[in-house]
Amino acid sequence: MWRLHQALLRRISPLKHPAGWPARGIRCYYATEPKGRKPKMAPLQVSMDGDIYSYGVLLLEMFTGRRPTDNFDNGITSLVDYVKAAYPNNILEIMDASATYNGNTQDIIELVVYPIFRLGLACCKESPRERMKMNDVVKELNAIIKTYSAHTYS
Repeated sequence: MWRLHQALLRRISPLKHPAGWPARGIRCYYATEPKGRKPKMAPLQVSMDGDIYSYGVLLLEMFTGRRPTDNFDNGITSLVDYVKAAYPNNILEIMDASATYNGNTQDIIELVVYPIFRLGLACCKESPRERMKMNDVVKELNAIIKTYSAHTYS
């Protein structure tokens, strides 16, 4: 199994460097074992849980106009906590002031903004097991688009 794993890594590796290769889509470096050495433990299993969390943060960034590294008031230390503190009652106060919207603002807020913030927070749950799966995230995004389009063009 290890040899098959190594053969696949060499085949899909974007770099022909013996020390390792960068894993696509994540910020880490997956070091491959040098030839001839047997592994002491199983090869690294890459998890989608971190990607789901990052996607949630991206949604929150887009709708707040804030970065995860920004300074927040009242002892809040993260963008996720900043949104949690405002959701759902004060969500309008944290929305990106420079964003422009076409159409009825109230409809956009109710049919798009609130569901997107809810989705972003669902992706950013503390426990990876509590986070949404990516296929559910896509279904939810499609449902938001469908609902808004049906309401707008009816």
